[in-house]
Amino acid sequence: MLANGHHIITVFFYQDGVTNSNALTCPASDEIDMHTQWQAFALQHQVPLTNCVSAALRRGVLSKQESLENGKDHWNSDEAFAMGGLGELVVGIEKADRLVSF
Repeated sequence: MLANGHHIITVFFYQDGVTNSNALTCPASDEIDMHTQWQAFALQHQVPLTNCVSAALRRGVLSKQESLENGKDHWNSDEAFAMGGLGELVVGIEKADRLVSF
């Protein structure tokens, strides 16, 4: 999309997609490290990455802030991924001229 001149407003991770932000994943050496790929993409293209906070919490994916608010000692979501609600998704949809869903 970027190569064709499109602008990506945000990437919103929902349901099992939130596991892409888990900094503790350790894929085998012959597998794609999606966590690292998303981090690099966001940094290179300045695209915000947002996790659905409800989906993340259900799957044990916590940001530092969420771990503090929920009385947990540890967190596993990388700082490149912000936690947000469906409101962030709606705002992104309103700003964009199209939505791509995987």
